[in-house]
Amino acid sequence: MIVPPLDFINHSSDPNVIVMPYHDKVSDHSYVVVQALKEISEGEQLTMSYGNLPNTHLIQKYGFVQHNNPLVQSVLQIPYHDYCALLYEESQLKQTIA
Repeated sequence: MIVPPLDFINHSSDPNVIVMPYHDKVSDHSYVVVQALKEISEGEQLTMSYGNLPNTHLIQKYGFVQHNNPLVQSVLQIPYHDYCALLYEESQLKQTIA
């Protein structure tokens, strides 16, 4: 289900709303329910948790990083000469398939 207005709800590690899908079996209609988790002041931004994710995942999926993100994810480092060898092997495979 695509609900573009939900894109305006930003991520927070201390969210004030939760977003839940809901399907009414009687009417056979689907909804998205935005429920407050605490008191929200007028003009206050709505925030939800996108999940406890490392910045590498947040940037790839959502296009942002969280400042002081407590989750750290290791990055695989491949020496440049090994990377070139992998690219060469891949290009050879692509030529064989084409």
